[in-house]
Amino acid sequence: MPALQKIIDIQKVGRFEKLTAPGSLRFSQVTLFFGENGWGKSTLADILRSLTRNQADIIRGRETLATGGQQKVLLLIDGQQSVFDGSTWTGPRPRIAVFDQMFINENVYSGDFVSHDHLKRQYGLVVGAEGVALIGQIQEADKELKEIAQAIKEKDQFVQTTMSALGLPRMSASDFAGLADLP
Repeated sequence: MPALQKIIDIQKVGRFEKLTAPGSLRFSQVTLFFGENGWGKSTLADILRSLTRNQADIIRGRETLATGGQQKVLLLIDGQQSVFDGSTWTGPRPRIAVFDQMFINENVYSGDFVSHDHLKRQYGLVVGAEGVALIGQIQEADKELKEIAQAIKEKDQFVQTTMSALGLPRMSASDFAGLADLP
């Protein structure tokens, strides 16, 4: 499996207007990035995610503003160069797992809100992209059901108000729906 060895150059990506990494900076199988806010950790994570997924839009969305020139990323992967030329990646693309907030958002579902009970039992925790996608579908269906229920309630209130205004006895929405149509 190809592995990232070195960052050679990054230009116009996030905090890196022009970065030439020191020659001594090398990567191992597991590498931890840490530092203060604004030092480029998320930018590096997005570069590696873009490379692994072959999604140029990730880097294009992080273009450094108010500078001239074109975006460029040059990485050394098992002695070969992987190059982002501003539009596409060329060269080897290793599978790199980036464990950051984006990974959490895509792979962990822990409920819509955090309550005291939720904290006690970690109720509703789902891990994995497929599970998170299914939870998203469930939430969307639940939202649609609530909207339908609200629409039915509003129509029922309209029927009751209209019936009352006409001096007719109260009847349920299903009884009203069962009335014969008048020409």
